[in-house]
Amino acid sequence: MMRNKGLIVHWPDTLSRDAERDVARQGVSFSPVTRQLIIAGRHAMSQEQVSKLWYSEDDYNDIKRGIRQTIRSAKAQSFDSSKKEMLCFRGLEQYASLEINRQRKTEVEKVIGAVLFEVHCQQMSGSLYDYGAIAHTSTKLSESARKHAARVGAMDAATVTSSWLE
Repeated sequence: MMRNKGLIVHWPDTLSRDAERDVARQGVSFSPVTRQLIIAGRHAMSQEQVSKLWYSEDDYNDIKRGIRQTIRSAKAQSFDSSKKEMLCFRGLEQYASLEINRQRKTEVEKVIGAVLFEVHCQQMSGSLYDYGAIAHTSTKLSESARKHAARVGAMDAATVTSSWLE
């Protein structure tokens, strides 16, 4: 067990030698080894380094164009059932419609706002941070997103399994 600013992390039994058990648990495990990497900020880099490491405006435009093209293809394919190959635009759903994008943004802002409000309340009370209360706030407000992700993941797994068995 390790204590860090009030946060308690329990290490034993997070990793086992039994790979099947680890897969069946499907839990999160943490390495007991901590590495710290210091990354220079962009202001400490030359313009040449920044241009090599960061996307340019043209790169961003190409990415956006690719997203739009993938969504158009997926929408067109949904009407053509004769195609054997299925496009997957998992992760791009938020770009499929303006309404879905707005709704997702609103939900994310709601969770962030509630977490920041909890932190503010704790600061005003003068006590040390109650990380459990902060995590609870985030967990409670993002529960519907986790349930949706679990449903979508189960559907994806079923699709992959069924196509694998064919």
